[in-house]
Amino acid sequence: MTGLKFKAFFKVDGRIYEVLSIDFVNEEVSLWDKETSEGFEASFGDVELLQYTGLNDEKEVEIYEGYIVKYFAIAPTSNPKDGDMGVVEFRNGAFKIRLLGANYTFLFPNRNIKGISGLWTVVGNIYENPNLEIK
Repeated sequence: MTGLKFKAFFKVDGRIYEVLSIDFVNEEVSLWDKETSEGFEASFGDVELLQYTGLNDEKEVEIYEGYIVKYFAIAPTSNPKDGDMGVVEFRNGAFKIRLLGANYTFLFPNRNIKGISGLWTVVGNIYENPNLEIK
């Protein structure tokens, strides 16, 4: 089992940072900027936390809540279809993929990102790519 890992969308500058620690008493998170190799603190109100699902896509990109994934079918299926995109969400105690433009979700795979008849790959996230999330 993978330990808990988080990233954070920092509302002030619109970027996603690595989370080094979460301080629940002071309601702050310590963030790390890989580009500048510097850390800083931010209040809970200034961030959206993104939890790691414990899974990577076929290119070994870690998949977090709020990430947008696209389905590539290996064999024909009715749902999901080749090219379907969805947002990774944590609801009712499980990670799920909510298909964009649809009213239903798929339970996120629990072992690897490859499905029986296809695979999901990361194409962006709802914070830095709001144009990808079509409601």
